[in-house]
Amino acid sequence: MENFILAFLAVSLLLWTAQCSNVERRDNSNDGHKKANINDYFDRLVPNLQDALVKGGYDPMKMPDTKLSFAFTDLLGIQYPVDLGFENGRLEYLSHLKRDGEATLQYKDGSIDISVPLIFNSLEVYYDLVAKFMHVGPKAHVKAIVNNLEVSVELDVNLNEQNVTLKDLRLKEASDIKVRVKGLSILNPVIDIIGDFFASYFKRIILKAAEARVREEVAKTISSIDIFNFLPH
Repeated sequence: MENFILAFLAVSLLLWTAQCSNVERRDNSNDGHKKANINDYFDRLVPNLQDALVKGGYDPMKMPDTKLSFAFTDLLGIQYPVDLGFENGRLEYLSHLKRDGEATLQYKDGSIDISVPLIFNSLEVYYDLVAKFMHVGPKAHVKAIVNNLEVSVELDVNLNEQNVTLKDLRLKEASDIKVRVKGLSILNPVIDIIGDFFASYFKRIILKAAEARVREEVAKTISSIDIFNFLPH
């Protein structure tokens, strides 16, 4: 009798373990299905966003003029005034963004927080440069490039009111900005100064303008596709 009871308990334990394993597998599969669906939503949304940026006249996007003045000291210790004017700026490839990873979902009371990483493979900005060295000087050109610029997007889905809003959008820190100056061969000693200034200007002004524009267009575009068709029912 004792052996029978032990055998019965052992079989029951095995059946319970198998049942738990099946439940766990079903839950994991369901999570993957949710992610696949929401990824599909963003893959369909991004082309609409690209189209809105182009039609809105933001690729290329006009950039503000700026100036830089400083005194350059030569090897003899003589200082010369340098005035630089950056004009006719334009930012290119703002519409060239795509999804760069899995979207994630977090359920709360009556809502879902959705996060997705996007990326710009490359953003480029061009400026005409008017340089005055000792009150005379040539015209030149400045080009700055940043590659693999990541964008973090967060949406809030209200299940009760059946709507979706943009919670946050941020461009991550640009770690590698390449600046090239053409046409200032007689002013080679000041090119490093121009490069440092323009890299800082790119981060402070240009990328902030790009972030604001993309944020506004995403906020308007997210309703172009019904996200509830991609959420589990």
